[in-house]
Amino acid sequence: MPVNNTALLVAAGYDALGPAYGAWAADIPDDTSGAWMERLEDDLPAAARILDLGCGPGVPIARRFAGRFNVTGVDISGRQIDLARAAVPSARFLLADMAAVEFAPDSFEAVVALFSLIHLRRRDLDHVLRRAHHWLVPGGRMLATFGTVDDEGVQDSWLGVPMFFGTTSPEQTRALLAASGFEVLAEDVVTTTEPGQGEVSFHWVDARALA
Repeated sequence: MPVNNTALLVAAGYDALGPAYGAWAADIPDDTSGAWMERLEDDLPAAARILDLGCGPGVPIARRFAGRFNVTGVDISGRQIDLARAAVPSARFLLADMAAVEFAPDSFEAVVALFSLIHLRRRDLDHVLRRAHHWLVPGGRMLATFGTVDDEGVQDSWLGVPMFFGTTSPEQTRALLAASGFEVLAEDVVTTTEPGQGEVSFHWVDARALA
């Protein structure tokens, strides 16, 4: 699948943000990702293979998991990939569009996609979820965040750069996950206060890939 204009916009935005994105994300005071990642860690086998889909600068997700597991990160921004490689030298990072990158079946025990799937066009989300299921071993896990409303479009100035966002409602997301072969194990809608952005709600999902 060729890289589309939306993906190019997302890549350019994160390239322009560079390290400022990671610094901004680190200032989110009520980030709940730690508890969700701990839940996943506790259920994974030793030396599990984890795909960080939309890894950004590699912190905190890839860095946390690389201490115990074999981590592969994918991001469409070359600048973010450079930052990730410097921050987490023990992990492997690939510059690629998550809608086009290729992995063999059963390549991972877990796929983690936090705050990255919201940059996909809604029509591409089903495609990426089906690919993630294909990459996972039977019973493998997917930890991901989604939006809470059915909407998509370009925000002219997000952290000072144009950025595309595409989101689905929890009902739509659950239907897409089921159609892609996932069983939802846990979910919650969490409202986060983002610096300079105000309150934003995300649909957190921990799902299992059915055989």
